[in-house]
Amino acid sequence: MKKVKAAAVILIFIITNALAGCSFPKGYEEEYFGTDTYRETRHICSHGDKLIVQPILDQIEKAFSYSDDSHDCEEQFGVLARYCLCKESYPDVVKENHDIKFVTAKINGNTGYVWIRYSQEGLDKDGNRNTGSKDILSRIELEKTDDVWTAIDIDETP
Repeated sequence: MKKVKAAAVILIFIITNALAGCSFPKGYEEEYFGTDTYRETRHICSHGDKLIVQPILDQIEKAFSYSDDSHDCEEQFGVLARYCLCKESYPDVVKENHDIKFVTAKINGNTGYVWIRYSQEGLDKDGNRNTGSKDILSRIELEKTDDVWTAIDIDETP
């Protein structure tokens, strides 16, 4: 009986820690994505899947921080270029701030997905915000080709 209680306590601890970094969607997010897709955000990501998607998460971080030419951004980041605040589109932005939270990920063979929640703002030379997004839930679809994982599509709440 003590082993069962200990196992239950350990399981609760693991689940609690796994969910601690997750942000659960609000009602409109379920409506936007649809119930089946929305349920993916509750998936507890395995350690192996997190290791696989870590390079994609690193790319996402770099895309958010990128602020140069939009052509270079698209070439370098592909669909992740949507997170760049490029000079052509945002000429007054001199500083960018962002916060990205990993929600979950799942890999199934050569496909998968990663969910993030982010906020981002672009500031002008006077420190005024002239663009931004807050608390956006994004589902990034992944594909493995020639042993390289790539983001191939992004769907996110408005």
